[in-house]
Amino acid sequence: MLGVLRGAGRLTVVGLGVSVYLTVEHFTNNATLACSIGGVVDCAKVTSSGYSAVGGVPVVLLGLTFFALMAALCAPRAWRAASPGVHRARVGAALGGVLFVLYLVWA
Repeated sequence: MLGVLRGAGRLTVVGLGVSVYLTVEHFTNNATLACSIGGVVDCAKVTSSGYSAVGGVPVVLLGLTFFALMAALCAPRAWRAASPGVHRARVGAALGGVLFVLYLVWA
């Protein structure tokens, strides 16, 4: 299936996998966390720091929702639809995701 997807679709599948992993880690109290703790990229901070929730919603759930939405928008069927609305939604979601990540990096 990955051969059918475009570059954005491949990245979305990778992001969805990471989001699922971090969501499981969040709700199991980092029981099997595989990435570094205390390094430049610290997965434990994503799942348990003071910034790990926005408005009471865990950031990992926001990421999971974002990548699920992007998976739908980057699916081969969405690309074939060639609807201007789908293209705008895809660009808008990607821009919103990048801005949110920049905010989290800054925070």
